[in-house]
Amino acid sequence: MIKAACAFLKEHEADFGNPSYKEHVAALSQEEGNLEAILLRVTTSDPHVIRNGLLSLAQYQKNNRPRVDIIEHALKLVQGLDDKLLQGDILSCYGDISMNLSYIHIDKCLQHFKEALDLFLSVPDKKKAAETCLAINYALAFHPNVTLDSRIDAIREAKINFESIDDEGGIGCCELALGELGWQYSTEEETFAVTLSSLELAEEIFAEIKNLSLHAVTTIRLASFYYKRCQYDLASSWAASSLEESQSIGYPIGCLLALRTLGQIASAQGDHEGSLQHFIESIKVGKSMGLSPSGDALEGMGIAWAKLGQVIDAHKAFEEALHQHYSEEPTRNSEHDILRIQFLLNHLRNPKLSPNNNELRALQKWYSQDHLDRILTVM
Repeated sequence: MIKAACAFLKEHEADFGNPSYKEHVAALSQEEGNLEAILLRVTTSDPHVIRNGLLSLAQYQKNNRPRVDIIEHALKLVQGLDDKLLQGDILSCYGDISMNLSYIHIDKCLQHFKEALDLFLSVPDKKKAAETCLAINYALAFHPNVTLDSRIDAIREAKINFESIDDEGGIGCCELALGELGWQYSTEEETFAVTLSSLELAEEIFAEIKNLSLHAVTTIRLASFYYKRCQYDLASSWAASSLEESQSIGYPIGCLLALRTLGQIASAQGDHEGSLQHFIESIKVGKSMGLSPSGDALEGMGIAWAKLGQVIDAHKAFEEALHQHYSEEPTRNSEHDILRIQFLLNHLRNPKLSPNNNELRALQKWYSQDHLDRILTVM
């Protein structure tokens, strides 16, 4: 049965953009429970079974229904092997899964990535080392004590490794990461121009090499960039393009991000019914992946309900959003998320209430200024 499970997984391997990807995902989804039951019974440290069985299933789960049982079992089995690449691949996949869960154990996630990086550097495998540096950058975004310099250092190390092997796609990933840092950390006009340049370069690279999943991610970042700049028509166009591309390749995480962003943009444009539907649909996509409703989507629903005059529904959505943020491991954004939603709850009760300085910073970090003005005007 183990041999048959490995063969089935091998037969249904496919990357985003592959014409057969959706068909393979559907087959794996149907058999996931059986495959998991078989592979969790594996007791031998056979590298073929670990890579083509457990790791293959874990990589499917990473993008579709993130969970840890299979990857944890793989990690236990690989400890007895002298196979640094396989060990690194498992640790890296474990880190990726941890990033995609509703709750993020950030210290454990970073530990997995850093151990994987050490293994890849010792082989050496520059491509995998560079990819892991980028993964560390994204994991650091959730760390409560992160510094901007630490994230830039991780991206620069990744870019040096990618450039040394002429990996154009990897260089595109670095430009995407730098562009994301720009709009997350800076409000200065000069930095915005550099940010847009990085994002546009990444978009061009991924379009040229036909990496559809990364192209979809880049277009949603462009949508977020233009949203923060209050250029809602451009933002909506990029977000709709990202959603269409994600749907075409069967990329649920891309769909989820695009729907949330479309919900945010629709709210800023005053289309509160459309905003509500986008957020509801994003939660449905998340549930199909085994994820709990996100605090961000619930917050967006709360604003939509409030603008539509459904105060009880708005209150419920804000309370659920607050509960979701409290239930998660603290990250760099946790304090801002909680402050923001607490204020929105209080503002719902007293529309004349104005935010204090800390609440205002939390609100401005998440909303464009024009959108925030609209939220505070009548809710």
